[in-house]
Amino acid sequence: MDAAAGIRTFLVFFVGGLLLTTAAISLFMIGDMVSVYCLYDDPSQTCGDALFFATVLPLYGAVVAMATCFLPLLVSAVLAVVGRAVYGHVPR
Repeated sequence: MDAAAGIRTFLVFFVGGLLLTTAAISLFMIGDMVSVYCLYDDPSQTCGDALFFATVLPLYGAVVAMATCFLPLLVSAVLAVVGRAVYGHVPR
């Protein structure tokens, strides 16, 4: 296995896992924000605020994903590289 394949495998697993985790956390936070701000009749919370926060929450989702899932993502990416080096492909 050459170094480029190992780096590519590491990046696919690490960045891909980070993106999936960020998307899941962001969707959960956006859904909660929209339900609280748009569906209740509280005059102090406007739906425009929810739309503003919905555009910013993916950044917060990335921070939360890095804070909570950094070590599992790193370990899984390293294990994928080791598996590719040993077996010639990433084992299922």
